[in-house]
Amino acid sequence: MNKNDPRFITAEKKIFEAVYALFPHKDIESIKTQDIITCAGIHKSTFYSHYRDKYALIDALVDVVVEKLAPHLESITLNMLGRDADEDRLRQSYKSLANSIYDNREMLLAVLQSSMGQSLITKIESELKDIWNKSGIADPESRNIDYLINGAAFIIIGTIDKWLQRDCVDSIDALAWLINATGEGIRYAFALL
Repeated sequence: MNKNDPRFITAEKKIFEAVYALFPHKDIESIKTQDIITCAGIHKSTFYSHYRDKYALIDALVDVVVEKLAPHLESITLNMLGRDADEDRLRQSYKSLANSIYDNREMLLAVLQSSMGQSLITKIESELKDIWNKSGIADPESRNIDYLINGAAFIIIGTIDKWLQRDCVDSIDALAWLINATGEGIRYAFALL
């Protein structure tokens, strides 16, 4: 079936909605493909025309979330590492990132608590590396940049994971502040290069 066919798009939406509906009730490992098919109200063949298994579906969901986070990460990175950092704009970018995380909290928590957590970290690292490479701020071949990017991804993901595990009891402003504190450390490390 053509990916632009409205039936394909509708089925894709139903599959995504089904897995999102299952996240609050089951962890990724215990969700069965049949659970997704039943919840989506689709045929087995429809699911398999979209994904080879539930892990391919989760990987696609991770891609969607990273795409949603990417503009915020880019805004933060370029503003933080630029010569004329604007603190108000940076604070707003952190808050926008925190809101996006909150909007996708069930999926992010499910992924982070599963064997697919490393996939999320790797995709965020890749996104950060692309942003840094496009920015021209630093030499993309520098091994130190790789360490900074890796460290930034782990610290951001660790902060998000802890916040999500605490059922988001701290405000979005508090999460934005925590990620900002991480950013300050990265900015300091970058200045030392």
